[in-house]
Amino acid sequence: SLVEANARADALVLGMAMGPTPNIKQQAIVSHKFFHQGYRALKQQFHLSNAKAHAIAAACPDSQGQCVLHYYGTNPRGLRALQIWQTDVTHIVEFGRLKFVHPTTEAECMGNSGKYNAA
Repeated sequence: SLVEANARADALVLGMAMGPTPNIKQQAIVSHKFFHQGYRALKQQFHLSNAKAHAIAAACPDSQGQCVLHYYGTNPRGLRALQIWQTDVTHIVEFGRLKFVHPTTEAECMGNSGKYNAA
């Protein structure tokens, strides 16, 4: 019947329309190579186990020897833990293994000086 033929055609086309199943681990590896996230961020973003996230971070040669600084009283990466913010990375080849430099800009807000207040 026409209904059965349509159901068979839909079943055959469904696999092509959805595309290949994404390889989550490979996506996490590519993301870490580009962004150099820590294992906790990889675990949260890609829903990986602790062991898989640790293995991805440990396998990256550019991440070896870098320690994470602890900031007390401030959170320089956002308002919540593991929040992703856009940052800039400068490559300085002369620095060797630590060639990825993350520059920061500190701005000071002086507040309203009263100069432009209406009388």
